[in-house]
Amino acid sequence: MSERLYKFFQHSFFDYLLVYMLIATSGIMFFYKNDENVVLSFLLAAFVFFMRRKKLDPAFFLVIGLFVAVEALQMTYFNNISIISTIGSIAKLGLAYFVVRVADKKFINIYIKILYYSAIISLFFYFLTFDSGITNFIIKNIAVHFKPIFSLPSNLRYAYSPNLIVYNYNYEHVAWFRNVGPFWESGAFGVYLNFALMFNIIQNKNIFNKVNLILLITIGTTLSTAAYLALFFFVFGYYMLRKDIKYKLVYIVLAGSLSLYGFFTLSFMQDKIEQSIADSDDNTKNRFGSAKVDLQVFSMSPVFGLGRTEKIKDQVSRKLGVLSHRNNGITGLLSSYGIIVFLFYFVSYYFSFLRYIKYHYKFSNAQLVAFLFLFTVFLIGFSQRIFLYPFFYSLTFAYLVKYDRIEIEEPEE
Repeated sequence: MSERLYKFFQHSFFDYLLVYMLIATSGIMFFYKNDENVVLSFLLAAFVFFMRRKKLDPAFFLVIGLFVAVEALQMTYFNNISIISTIGSIAKLGLAYFVVRVADKKFINIYIKILYYSAIISLFFYFLTFDSGITNFIIKNIAVHFKPIFSLPSNLRYAYSPNLIVYNYNYEHVAWFRNVGPFWESGAFGVYLNFALMFNIIQNKNIFNKVNLILLITIGTTLSTAAYLALFFFVFGYYMLRKDIKYKLVYIVLAGSLSLYGFFTLSFMQDKIEQSIADSDDNTKNRFGSAKVDLQVFSMSPVFGLGRTEKIKDQVSRKLGVLSHRNNGITGLLSSYGIIVFLFYFVSYYFSFLRYIKYHYKFSNAQLVAFLFLFTVFLIGFSQRIFLYPFFYSLTFAYLVKYDRIEIEEPEE
């Protein structure tokens, strides 16, 4: 391979493109409905990886081998052969691995930038939605021309909604003035924004900067219960664990009071949580009802789960007499892949977070901050079935990032 070609593929354009496609195939309405986009992104990421003369890590074979082995056991035991499903898993995991290894230590920073600019763009279109005339004009005359490149599958759980790629007009959320951003719904947008905010707080060592302000405002416009709870939990926990914070007691009282005030004043938060708990016995569309059914499914095959194919979901749901649609990501992963994959998945998350934290500055209690990250992810994932998308797979590989330095001293207040 010529040096000119090698240098061409070193360009940062490919880092940004691949991280964007990782996010896009994980939830941006225009892209994520089509498996073809995942496969093409996987092939491009693999091509750039090898053009940069990188070598595969043992983790590549370990992680993909684990998922494929579990799916093979599921197919054998339940006589539910789905080669396409396994190929899809390999493509998603491979895409996640190659993007992390290509972008390397720039991976998280690029992710933050993409979400930051997505937030700015979303705020522009979000405020336009308060004028129904402008919104209807955009949907009928502009958004209709943004059609998916590949044909959509016939068994969609969520209907494809008109969008501009950079902003999605989910009718239900537009009607309630909730900011969807480019994602399939506002709660999902809140998930990605919270990840960007958490990473940027660690990277910049505080919450008060321009990027975080935009992220905070945008999270506010999603009107997402889970996004708010995750935000309160992480920010409160982060400053509790920072040993250099002065007047910690004052901060605890202030932050705790604001959190409680927000919970009880924003009636949609309190009402939604209480209603979800009340409906958990007969409604699998909420997080508590989904968790209840998923745990029943998990009990049928606790070691390697029952699988993630729609066929097996429908069979089990009919047997239990419940809807096949469920939206709890934590219990969904547990019921789909069993306890072994579940533990491996989140232990990998822990070490990825720990490595990132230690890179940016030395916490004397870095392990606790990594657990804070992990518990916040549990809060986020409790209401969104997100963990089988490529971006979330990527965080099981993020501990492989090769940083130039590991620890520098924690700054003084």
